Amino acid sequence: MHRWQAAAARAHYTPMSEPTAKDRYFDPYVQAWCVKVRPGSWELSDSDILCATAASCAVLGVWDSAHNRAVMSHFMVEPTAPANWTADSLPSPHAEALLGDMWAGLQMPVGEGTQPAYKAAVAGGGTMMLCNHVVVGQANVMKAVDWVHKNKLELGTYDVGDTVIRRVYFSPATGEAKVLRVGLNRNDTVRRREEIYLQSFSTPHQQGQVA
Repeated sequence: MHRWQAAAARAHYTPMSEPTAKDRYFDPYVQAWCVKVRPGSWELSDSDILCATAASCAVLGVWDSAHNRAVMSHFMVEPTAPANWTADSLPSPHAEALLGDMWAGLQMPVGEGTQPAYKAAVAGGGTMMLCNHVVVGQANVMKAVDWVHKNKLELGTYDVGDTVIRRVYFSPATGEAKVLRVGLNRNDTVRRREEIYLQSFSTPHQQGQVA
């Protein structure tokens, strides 16, 4: 079973699609081949730089420095009332399933290679979207940081909040996370895509899907 099919079988979220050739492109900003990580998905790489563009969504990357591998997830939590908040973050079967699948994908087979050493990066979580009295970006970041802490990972790059769109690059070779801030008026497509992603939570059979 392909890892994307395995993720869908969890029923908490539906991966958008298997990465296609159009998701891989040469980025002039970093002068390297990149793979786009779209909302509601994650990707693993040991060569190409991982890239996501987010407004309110959280972007979470984890680097395995022992094997020069990296994963990146691009996600949002289900918007619920503040009364449902725990001490750390909002409960989110969608995000927890996606992150759990991402984490499993990063693990090396037992007995293969050296002991992994992990470092995380968190970005995104802009504060321009409100739903059910929840600042969506803040909730997304809280979930990302909560997940990092629960897995006892070192947190490196942390660039969150504000009313900006961020393009995040994550290198599997170095673990470096570069964050490029983009003005809101320059990329309304990102915000529209995130609004569709948020609305998908009210349609169970489409949960997590973004065109």
